[in-house]
Amino acid sequence: SILDTNKVLIVGYSFADGHLNALIRRWVSRKRSAQLAILNPNLQLSEDQIGRIWQFNDDKKKSYHVDLLHIRKTCLLYTSD
Repeated sequence: SILDTNKVLIVGYSFADGHLNALIRRWVSRKRSAQLAILNPNLQLSEDQIGRIWQFNDDKKKSYHVDLLHIRKTCLLYTSD
């Protein structure tokens, strides 16, 4: 279902898994205005490094990109016991 949306929120992912990165590349290649928000305060990659994981050119030399928001704040989860 990721391929059916223009906006994706990723929580706690380090971009170290090849098959998930391939899915992100496939998603970006189908969108002209993709927006990605990453919630991970411990991610040590810069926005440029993250972006290079999936920025590529297709055979027609069209460049694809994604608008990236990296949220470095922590998130608290409250549960009722």
